[in-house]
Amino acid sequence: MARAFPVIIKSLFQMFLLLLLLHPGILPAGEAGIINTAGGLNLREQPAKTGKLLARLKNGTKVEILDKSGPCETVEGIKDNWLKVSVNGKTGWVFGGFIKPFDAKTADKASDALVSSDDFVDNEPAQSEKIILKKFPTKVTRLKHTLKLHCAEGKGIELVNDDSDGESYTMYYCIDFIEPEGLFLIHVQLYEGAEYFVVNSASGRTFNLGDRPIFSPQRTRLAVAGFDVTAAYDFNGIRIFRVEKGDLALEYESEPEVWGPQNFIWKSETVASFDQVSVVDGIEKPGKTVSLTLDAAGSKWQLQPPK
Repeated sequence: MARAFPVIIKSLFQMFLLLLLLHPGILPAGEAGIINTAGGLNLREQPAKTGKLLARLKNGTKVEILDKSGPCETVEGIKDNWLKVSVNGKTGWVFGGFIKPFDAKTADKASDALVSSDDFVDNEPAQSEKIILKKFPTKVTRLKHTLKLHCAEGKGIELVNDDSDGESYTMYYCIDFIEPEGLFLIHVQLYEGAEYFVVNSASGRTFNLGDRPIFSPQRTRLAVAGFDVTAAYDFNGIRIFRVEKGDLALEYESEPEVWGPQNFIWKSETVASFDQVSVVDGIEKPGKTVSLTLDAAGSKWQLQPPK
């Protein structure tokens, strides 16, 4: 009987190793994991999709697994447990279906993606706003929850934060004042994801963007190129606007479901290129470079397939 006991222990250990091989997503508590989804992953206060949002973690972020016994849920067709994790001094819950083990193969990927305090999306815009408040004190002011944009002719626009729990959560940050166009760039942190819009300081008009603007070389146009295929919390696609005395006119819009743009580059005022990247089972596939070209009549943008 005494000799059988070590044999039983050995068999149980072998079964555990086999289980890890068959289910590589299973992560033991106390070990490290890495965010494995192109759109990033939400860190929540409770182990549920409705849990209070604490931060958005970038793809490739290394986390320490504290507890893997959270409730099981199906998200985007993937069934897995919620994991309690620690990252840069913050503790919360993430969905385990988009976490893979941290090992030598993933170490290089994670080395540049370790979370610092500025990597949390609920902190980074606030840091940018502090710079704008100091640089443009007569144009942008904040009083606790209220952000005020001072436009021409005494016009003022007030944006009021709502930091309550639930889907009404909305935080406004002025992260840039774009010159010479005179555009306030506003980052809006929502309960799920984020948005961007600009406000014309002369007219007070508002234009929804979807992501940060990328100006053409002569600044006659601006583009936004957002990538969020997997989580679908943020804008995924491309928009091109014509700049007209600080106002914007939408010329092109595409919001694909199976691919997203990366590395958007203006070649000229009428030609741009980007990588068309698809995501399969949370893994980015190498993208092919495609072009966007404005036709000779200047009336329609055309997507050119890769050569």
